[in-house]
Amino acid sequence: METKTHTPQPDFSSLTAIMKRFNEVPYSQFQTELNDHFDRNYSSAAEKLDPEQQAAALELKRNIMQLANDLFGQADAVEQCKDLLK
Repeated sequence: METKTHTPQPDFSSLTAIMKRFNEVPYSQFQTELNDHFDRNYSSAAEKLDPEQQAAALELKRNIMQLANDLFGQADAVEQCKDLLK
């Protein structure tokens, strides 16, 4: 998949929007955009959160990034299997 032009701020407001973007751009671009989204939106809000909320926000980021990694790995494995069956 070739790199597409960076959307100024992709919509990551829902899991549906996240997965739509995941399907639209190369994985490395998706990772960068999603990480930037978290840095931009959650880091700035961290000052207003208590320590427990800050930890929960960081855990949410880690979980979503891990989910994306797992999904990409599964998609890659499926593509490799398809290639073997050709």
